[in-house]
Amino acid sequence: MANNDDNHALSELLSSNGTDFLIRNNNEEVLVSELDNKIVGLYFSENLGRRCKRFNPLLLNAYEKLKKKGMEFEVVLVSQDKTETAISEWLKEIPWLALPFKEDRSSAVKLRRYFDVQTLPGLVIIGQNGETLIHNALRLIAQHGIRAYPFTPEKLAELAEADRTLRQGQTLKTLLVHENLDFIVDNSGIRINVVELIGNPVLLFFSSGKSPESQKFLPKLIQMYKELKNTHYEDFEVVFVSNDLERRNFVEHFSQMPWYCLPYEDIRISYLNWYFYIEKLPTVVVIGNGGETVTTEGVEMISAHGADAFPFDEDRTMILREVIQSPRKRFKTENYKYNDHRLRSDAQDETSSSIFLPGDYLISNYGKILVSELDNKIVGLYFSKSSDESCRRFNPSLIKTYYELKRMGKDCEVVLISQDLSKTQFRESLETMPWLALPFKHKACAKLVHRYDLRVLPTLVILRPDREVLIPNAVGIIEDHGSSAYPFNSERITQLDRQLREAQTLKYLLCSEERDFLVDRFSAPQQVSDLVGTSVLILFSAEHIPQCKTFLTELIQTYDELLEDETFEVVFVSRDRDVRTFDRHFSKMNWLAVPYNDKRIRFLLRWFDIGDLPGAVVIGPSGKTTTLNGVNLVMEFGAHGFPFTSERISALREERKKQTLSSIFASTNYLFSKDMNEVPVSDLEKKPVGLYFSAALDINCDSFNPYLLKTYNGLRQDGMAFEVVLISQDESVLEFEERLEAMPWLAMPFDKNISNKLRKYFRIQSLPGLVIIGPNGKTLINNAVDLITKHGSRAYPFTPEKLTELDKLRNEEQILEKLLISEGDDFLVKTSSSIEQVSNLVGKHVLLFFSADHIPHSVTFLPKLIQAYNVLKASLKVLEVVFVSCELDHTKFIKHYAKMPWLALPYDDQRIESLKMWFDIKELPRVVVIGPSGRTLTTDALYMISVHGAKAFPFDEAHLLSLRKELTTLPRWPKKCWSEEKHEHLLVLAFEELYECSVCSAYGIWTRTVIEYGVNGYPFTPERINFLKEEEEAARRNQTLSREFTPGHGILEK
Repeated sequence: MANNDDNHALSELLSSNGTDFLIRNNNEEVLVSELDNKIVGLYFSENLGRRCKRFNPLLLNAYEKLKKKGMEFEVVLVSQDKTETAISEWLKEIPWLALPFKEDRSSAVKLRRYFDVQTLPGLVIIGQNGETLIHNALRLIAQHGIRAYPFTPEKLAELAEADRTLRQGQTLKTLLVHENLDFIVDNSGIRINVVELIGNPVLLFFSSGKSPESQKFLPKLIQMYKELKNTHYEDFEVVFVSNDLERRNFVEHFSQMPWYCLPYEDIRISYLNWYFYIEKLPTVVVIGNGGETVTTEGVEMISAHGADAFPFDEDRTMILREVIQSPRKRFKTENYKYNDHRLRSDAQDETSSSIFLPGDYLISNYGKILVSELDNKIVGLYFSKSSDESCRRFNPSLIKTYYELKRMGKDCEVVLISQDLSKTQFRESLETMPWLALPFKHKACAKLVHRYDLRVLPTLVILRPDREVLIPNAVGIIEDHGSSAYPFNSERITQLDRQLREAQTLKYLLCSEERDFLVDRFSAPQQVSDLVGTSVLILFSAEHIPQCKTFLTELIQTYDELLEDETFEVVFVSRDRDVRTFDRHFSKMNWLAVPYNDKRIRFLLRWFDIGDLPGAVVIGPSGKTTTLNGVNLVMEFGAHGFPFTSERISALREERKKQTLSSIFASTNYLFSKDMNEVPVSDLEKKPVGLYFSAALDINCDSFNPYLLKTYNGLRQDGMAFEVVLISQDESVLEFEERLEAMPWLAMPFDKNISNKLRKYFRIQSLPGLVIIGPNGKTLINNAVDLITKHGSRAYPFTPEKLTELDKLRNEEQILEKLLISEGDDFLVKTSSSIEQVSNLVGKHVLLFFSADHIPHSVTFLPKLIQAYNVLKASLKVLEVVFVSCELDHTKFIKHYAKMPWLALPYDDQRIESLKMWFDIKELPRVVVIGPSGRTLTTDALYMISVHGAKAFPFDEAHLLSLRKELTTLPRWPKKCWSEEKHEHLLVLAFEELYECSVCSAYGIWTRTVIEYGVNGYPFTPERINFLKEEEEAARRNQTLSREFTPGHGILEK
């Protein structure tokens, strides 16, 4: 981010980059000094960029209007084009100034790096005194045009309020009607007035005929559209919002669609793109009956669920998100270790008649029977949907099992509880099934869905003859064991499971009845048998999870290093949301994969108990599991950890204990000083040494350099024994040498191969990296970048005792102004878009609320925080809450903050990253409490607010201790909810040892055995616990793995 400490005029900044003049389209040269005392927009763009072309007319319109009004405003094009011809062609079309072209493009590159412009286009607004007013004004210009002038905080607050008012009052008319443009058109050119769509759900389809992803998605959208129209949802409609750059592409693309569109180059298209922050194509925005935005994630929902996603409201969205994004929830409910647990206490001691309704009947392809005929039988309630792909894949397994049990004379039955949308779908589905069914849309259906907590399809609830729940979801058991699982008790399932694991082979894991092959990224098949006898790492990953991206980079590097070793292979098991995402994700990999959405994937997730992603399991040459902890081992050891056996890992850890400075630099006996003199490595022995992994052209390294330089010089001036050694990550010797000349410390001789090995050795995932080596040659700190940024030279000598001391001093010196004021930013914003000075909060309790709308826990916690806040405000407590947004985009920030009654830091404010680093925020949500003195009272107030609400105030240690003692008086699980309502509700784990009633939100405590065994331990009798302990011991004997590997210090083999 730009550093404006000195507040230099823009002319000085441009001159320092070698630019003394600018040019216009008539080749006129203008001195950069003429920009002084003007508001200037630095426009980072390129001639042929799609987003740049879309934004150009908007900027041009605002520029010309401001010039006509005589405003002191100018635009300077900082072209990112690589040829002078491209810039010259562009200059013919624009009236503003431009940076002259240079062959090395040094000025343009440096300015882009200086202002941290990550994507194109970018528009940085510079004030009259040279300070940066806005780091990216694209959306501001697109939505408000010249009304954004003069771009001051007061003006931005005013516009934010106007924007919030507009969005709160959003209707279909405000979105699709602009001045005299109040129509949409169909494929025949007939105009339809927008008012005819008001009151109906409308999907805005942002797409382009030149986008491959749009072309792949279009058939799915058409199929969903026709399916909904054919099932009596005639009022539902789609409107195509074209992002095509050429008319012929628009015409060709729209000709395939059966719905309406906005005319080509309609001004409403640009407005909608910026209003909804459209960054990728295709995007589907769902507008509800009242004109409100229901979701902007229509593509993901439709790709995964088709017409089942309708009506796209919040309840439906949450259900689908849980299915897509929460593999732990989805597959834990299927886990066949989850036996003998009664899901809901109101399901006990019931007959079939009481589960349904007395006198009710069930239907089949052969007639009707009374539900009472199921009494004294084992019954499977089968929740299914004919349009669901997972249900369709499971049906053959259940049918086969059903017929086998009937031939064996077993007294059991299956009852279909259909989730189909139409009666036609229900009838067609039932015709393929040999069992019974509850009549379509029977009034007992909703009751059963609630009673058995239906979360995923398909679900097969097995009920004992006394109607207690035997297995909450037997889908996995049927797929694994079929009819052999009868009578479905825990002893039988455990016995079958143990037999399968003892006989585990690679083919058993990766093959199914229908498939004995894997695929490469070109869809070519490869037989699983070809991998027998090799070590195979099974990778469970999803592209939308950041941790998966980080691990994939490391795994690719490890795989490439082991490529010549023909005894190692990787198999990708996708948890991506749709096939489009899978294709994009898999295209980055050079190994094999289980086909997308293959039914074996669900089995593998269950078999290896995969919860959080990424997951990596290593299967040895014998077909037995070597380790379940492949992620940590690859991240820690890379290719050196192969074959990832416990013996290999133990040997590496022993070797690391022998690490010295000489062993780190085993490839060289000397280092270079800045004047290229050789310095023996031995001169650094018995000193703390910082190994600095850095690259000349890396923006983050440039930002960190001043901190490290100040620390280094300070320690040298104080006579401290400390040295820094640059481990260059540059691409060329020239870059390395130029870099070394500008730095006062030493450097390892340039060698990309050795530097890459050292980077892997110390597990440096991103630049910059600073590894602190102690005087004994052992690693003190794996990455001290944050430490140096926070504390500078005060962190010396980097020992654990020193770090503890710093943490104590930091809190003692901490004041509110130091936390919330930075580089002149001394204000917060209110929901009313007014500004609140930070100084007005001094002396109050201040809660810093770190949150994001895309985190489910943030969404569920927010109402509890609002309730506590309102109670404390009503009781005149001196308290304020500040929202610290961790949102990924501005739309979600607006949506999330609109629900809050307190203050906030502006979106993308530089203070946000500073606070996240200061309080080490790694997960969301978090609530940090700052006391009246400005010191931190607690960084974990979320837990106590969730349980105690406003009673947690004033959050000091003595008060929190008394509240913790109160928890010991809470009832212990499993018991009925003790609230005044006297109901019996499902209790779910909420925080660590606490459970929460799913209806009244009251809390209780989990017993130690519940924490250790979960619901698998039910009913928590000594006999049950002893049985589980015996099962665990048997599993340990049968496995050749260790789950206890954790990341440690890196080492480089000599």
